[in-house]
Amino acid sequence: MAKIIYAPTVTSIVGRSGTGVYYRAKSSKFGYMRSWAYPVLTPNNHQRGAEMQNLKTFLPAFNPEGMEDLVKYVAKYKQIEISGEAVKTRANSPFAVFIKALWGWHKDNPDTIDLLTIEPADIITAWDPTDPSVPNSVYACVLLGWLPAVDGYTLMTKEWFV
Repeated sequence: MAKIIYAPTVTSIVGRSGTGVYYRAKSSKFGYMRSWAYPVLTPNNHQRGAEMQNLKTFLPAFNPEGMEDLVKYVAKYKQIEISGEAVKTRANSPFAVFIKALWGWHKDNPDTIDLLTIEPADIITAWDPTDPSVPNSVYACVLLGWLPAVDGYTLMTKEWFV
């Protein structure tokens, strides 16, 4: 890491520019820079990318009423404080929360749930409103522990896929 002396009119530089990554120092007279290197992609990166490509095909199949429930949930979910991390915020995207729910489903059923090949029809086929063990509503996902409880989650029972 190299030490950089700032001009009198500059108090700090932070971020990436070209091939350098700049950091603040305690002093406003200097900072640090290191060379930027593209991270090595692992097979896990390619696996997750392929899963996301598959899961984004779910969006057009979403039931509008189920999406409304998910949007309401996200508005409350993002206000849950992250313990010990006051500056961090939670996901603000219904799709990100939906992915979190599917990850919970996959984690509980690793042998039967493959996020590379799953389709909305699989959720519709497996869905049983009397036994919510499939992520097809906010309520079911909270009951199963895949999403944290928020105020009013018991009213968010609209199915995501019909």
